[in-house]
Amino acid sequence: MVSSKPWLTSYLNERSNGTVLGEKDNFIAAGVINSFGIVELILAIETEFSISLTEDMFQHADVFTINGLSELIDRQAATG
Repeated sequence: MVSSKPWLTSYLNERSNGTVLGEKDNFIAAGVINSFGIVELILAIETEFSISLTEDMFQHADVFTINGLSELIDRQAATG
């Protein structure tokens, strides 16, 4: 299986308005996306990777980093 990290990095960089975002940076705290943007991001992830994400999966702050969210996506994609 291919890692979701390149796709996620590209998605967030396209919306960053020049903000340099590291893999461990919280992209909400950095202002890259807002609450509406997180909904768009979730829908894009579900479409791109054919997975379903639930609200419970977003209870930990680490999922708001490139590393944390890509790990979640890859885990969900592997389990179907």
